[in-house]
Amino acid sequence: MSSTLEPRNSPRSRWYEVAWRFNNSFSHILETLTEMKKTAARRRLWTTGSAESATAQCDQRRRHRVMHAHRRLRIVQASGG
Repeated sequence: MSSTLEPRNSPRSRWYEVAWRFNNSFSHILETLTEMKKTAARRRLWTTGSAESATAQCDQRRRHRVMHAHRRLRIVQASGG
């Protein structure tokens, strides 16, 4: 069943298996945590950030609104209203 060199129930191979499993899962957890921290930091920067980023966000919203207004205008003109 298991393809280890030592017998399956040998305490040493068992310990290796446990250690390996723990190490794998632990490194994965650490990676996930660091990723989460990074994204959280990015999100924090994006939402609160400096006054500069806040104005940039405001500009982006304005641009978005203008874009929609233009689209509406074009539709109205196209329909000959």
